[in-house]
Parts: sequence; structure tokens; C-alpha cells
Amino acid sequence: MNYLAIDTSGEKVCVLLRFSGKSDFRTVNEHKTTSETLLPLIDEMLAFSGAKLNDMDFFSCVTGPGSFTGIRLGVVTVKTFACVLNKRIVAVTSLEKLAYNDISDSADCTVCTVHAYADNCYLAAYSSDGSEVIAPAMFTYGEVQNYLATLNRPFALIADQASAPKFPSAGTDHPEKSLQKAVESAFSAGKLLSYSEVEPFYLLKSQAEREKGE
Repeated sequence: MNYLAIDTSGEKVCVLLRFSGKSDFRTVNEHKTTSETLLPLIDEMLAFSGAKLNDMDFFSCVTGPGSFTGIRLGVVTVKTFACVLNKRIVAVTSLEKLAYNDISDSADCTVCTVHAYADNCYLAAYSSDGSEVIAPAMFTYGEVQNYLATLNRPFALIADQASAPKFPSAGTDHPEKSLQKAVESAFSAGKLLSYSEVEPFYLLKSQAEREKGE
């Protein structure tokens, strides 16, 4: 299958291009905005592989939660490609993506965390068969620590780059693998959407909205 997957939910811009059986995964972690890096990076990767956007069977994006501006740009970019080229979209959340990292065989539950703001993070937990144990929600880091201390089943903890310092024992995300696994698993499950069905996945208001309400 040929596809272009974009993850702009975190501190890095991540793009995966699968074309003619080969993978090209690149990240940009520069002091530039996502809008300055995303499209030039996609153009560079397409040119390197000899592919065109219309060669893609579908497009994919990480819909959040995470960076408000980054998510919005990534989702809008993929929706535009899909609309213009009449393609479908595979949408995955940042928490689902984390669950596709390699974990211990003894764990039957994967707890995933993504930094939100201040002393808060997003959390979701998934069983070994991929079903939700805890639906995505926002917690304080203290609440997460208390939850982990009382979890009475073998589990693995995977944290994104921004929340990892709060959990020294957590596994780290390897996006070059987790993004591909998450996208291809969703595709195999038939989770293909039209561009009009895909929206950013936010679990709280933006900083500007929060400050306005104070």
C-alpha cells in the first residue's frame, strides 16, 4: 500500500511515506513553526521517492490530543489532500499511536501518556487486544501516579517526549515504528474516513480559551 502519514501533535513534526514497498520516515525538530516545515518536508520526501500525492492509496494523520496549532495544521493538510484527490483518510490519536510501541510480553495493558499543559497530561489505557481499558481523558500527573500504584494487572507505561520526565520508568515512543503500525492496523481494520469525517481531537480548551474564561 502507498500512503502518506503526518503527525504534528507533539514537539516534532513527523512524516512517514510508504511508496512501492519502501518507507521514508523523517522528523523536524527545529525552532520553526509547523507551517514552515510541514509542506516543504512533504515535497522533499515525494521528490526523493519519485512519488506524487495522487499515487497515495490514502492519507493519514494523528488527530490529537497534543499541540493545538500543530494538530490543526496536520489535520487540515491531510483533509485538503484527501478532498482534492478524492482519497480516504486513516485517523489515529496520539495515545493510540503510543500503544503500538514494543512492550514487554508480560504486560496485558498499555498505559499511554501525552503532556497537556502545566501539571496535566492526557492518558488512555489499552488491553493487549487493542480495546480501551481507559478512554482518553486529562489527569494531573499526581492522579496518574496514584492510578498506576493501584493498577492490579501487569502493564507497560509509554510516555511521549514531553511527559517522559515525569515517569522515569516509562518506555519511550519510537515514532518511526509506532506511527506505521498504528496506521496500518487501522487500515487493516477498515477504519477509512472521508475528509468531512475527520476533525482534530481536543480534550480541553486552547490556552487562549482557558485564559479568557478565568
